[in-house]
Amino acid sequence: MACPKCGHVLEFWKDDIRRKCCNCGREVANPRLDLACAQWCRHAAQCIGQMSLEDRILARLHVIFGGADERWSRTLRALERAKRILATRGGNAGVIIPAVLLHLLPLRPEATAGKDVVRSHWDVRSVLEGLDVDARVIEQVAAILARQAAGQLPASHEETVVAEALGLKTETSSEDGRVNE
Repeated sequence: MACPKCGHVLEFWKDDIRRKCCNCGREVANPRLDLACAQWCRHAAQCIGQMSLEDRILARLHVIFGGADERWSRTLRALERAKRILATRGGNAGVIIPAVLLHLLPLRPEATAGKDVVRSHWDVRSVLEGLDVDARVIEQVAAILARQAAGQLPASHEETVVAEALGLKTETSSEDGRVNE
């Protein structure tokens, strides 16, 4: 696979979640990630347990969406933007990164009824609970995504970072609350 930034050829093992380009330094997600070994390998719990929350979410999203999907590409671009914003302005990465990564999933299982069959059994809470994320973090992530789904403007620094990473509007332009164009 070629690095999307500089074109340098990158090689991945099937279980590499991502790799840093040795030419430009950009982190590139493995489009052919395969964690099927986790189903039979006796070391899977240790291996997956050593992964960061970000990598565990990315691995789960890869299962849900696959790697060759525009949703996957948009999510990875949003993740890169979130990291750049966090590096310059700070924020709670433990809430911001999961919110950015999971923004395409419904907040509740019933929100998927009759919709996308691939996602019908996945929602933000079930993914985070399945990864043993602290309940307070799950609530914060869900609250951020619920406000965005309702079209509300960000009410916290974390919400603003998530909105900017996702390319959403973050300011009002007038007293009547209309969003800047």
